[in-house]
Amino acid sequence: MADDFIMGSETYTPQMGGMSTKGTQKLLNIFFVVDISGSMRAEGRIHAVNEAFTQMVPALRQVQLDCMSEFELRIAIMTFDETARWIVAPTPILEYNHEEIDCSQWVTYFSRAFRTLGDKLTRNEYMAHTGKIAQPYIMLMTDGEPTKEDNYKPELDKLLENGWFKSAQRFAVLIGRDTINSPSARAAVEKFVSNTTEGIINAADAAAIAAEVQAKTIHTVVNMTKHNVIDDLGGSSEGGSDGGDDGGFGGFGGGGFGGDDGDFGGDFGGFGDFGGFDDGSFI
Repeated sequence: MADDFIMGSETYTPQMGGMSTKGTQKLLNIFFVVDISGSMRAEGRIHAVNEAFTQMVPALRQVQLDCMSEFELRIAIMTFDETARWIVAPTPILEYNHEEIDCSQWVTYFSRAFRTLGDKLTRNEYMAHTGKIAQPYIMLMTDGEPTKEDNYKPELDKLLENGWFKSAQRFAVLIGRDTINSPSARAAVEKFVSNTTEGIINAADAAAIAAEVQAKTIHTVVNMTKHNVIDDLGGSSEGGSDGGDDGGFGGFGGGGFGGDDGDFGGDFGGFGDFGGFDDGSFI
């Protein structure tokens, strides 16, 4: 799938990110949460993460060009170890240039990442937008379970009460054979992902990291630009039908989406019925 979007040496002008249609574009935030603890330096893991971004950004730019009148794609990156910080605030993908991410010497605290993510998944922060909002895309990348001192479950439970997080397409990449085969590492991300069958991605080595991150992200985002948006009241609508710029959409009455391009009810976790979400959770 990813090969279909490789853009070679073609250059994109940043000015294109500011092209008109601000009033009608739907915001689609693409969030990456990247473990930079000391162990990510082993076996070329952090290098492979950087390579994934390098390969993926041109593909996401092409997706943006293909859906310019409908969606505005923004990328944001958080890194975490004993603390968490946003190294890239939401940035239009046509204006983003990847800067290499490096590791620290510290251990892994999921709780700090979950809290920092939840703090920004609000209307006053990274979900601020005057028009409709697509479901966020969130990918966690880690090579291990949290440190034993990290009581991450209360922060994850709180995050799961956030409407933006609940509605998101959420994935976790487990990096390295030891992590893939660790029941505790898998258990730590099971509630984070949208779907435990398809949402947990195994990347045994550096080549798999770059390939899996790029393929899953591009495939999912392409499908998201063809389907669902959340209006400004927490309802939803299919991306292809506007019905006005200022909301007024009801939730879908059925379960996941059908279709011939990946079925959100299948490979990508199922969107479900947005009418069932409590509007108050979209803070």
